[in-house]
Amino acid sequence: RLVELRRTMESERAYKEAAQKAVEELKQQLEEQAVKEEVEERLEQLSVENEELVAKLQAAEARLKKWEELMDLQTVGPSGLTKADAMIKKLKEENTKLAAELRQQSNVFRPVSDADDNADAAWNALLREKGALEKQYATLTAQQAALKHENEQKAFEREDLLAAQVRLSQKHQKVVAELQQLSAKFTVLSIDGTQSEL
Repeated sequence: RLVELRRTMESERAYKEAAQKAVEELKQQLEEQAVKEEVEERLEQLSVENEELVAKLQAAEARLKKWEELMDLQTVGPSGLTKADAMIKKLKEENTKLAAELRQQSNVFRPVSDADDNADAAWNALLREKGALEKQYATLTAQQAALKHENEQKAFEREDLLAAQVRLSQKHQKVVAELQQLSAKFTVLSIDGTQSEL
């Protein structure tokens, strides 16, 4: 009977040890699962942040390109004028040419007899052409003023834009590095989990 009691106690001890081991393994699996879920959640969050940063970087690069084009207008050419000044000079020359054409057409002989339909038609055509030239003259003048205003207004923003792009680039690099670290950690956890199951 003593032997039987001893066997029973050994069986209970073995059962308790097995149960304790099973509990510890389950606890470890739960902890690993919690870490995996946390890593997955962080990975997803960082992916979203990365996409947003990429979009911001692209927008900043587009704006920077525009400002660089504006700054390029300040480049002094062989003539000693900046590109912007050269464009303005060209517009002024075109304006002067158009004004001369307008004056010349204004001096065209106006038919005295209203009975001459052909002469009236020619005169009306000249008037329409004169109106079109005046409109073109006004457009060129407005373009000249707008170009000068935009050039003066936007040039000073280039340095701020460059600084903002540098900050965005640094943050983007930091997020990418963290993504790589978490991806590596997640891979290790996945391998450990697979080995535990085996």
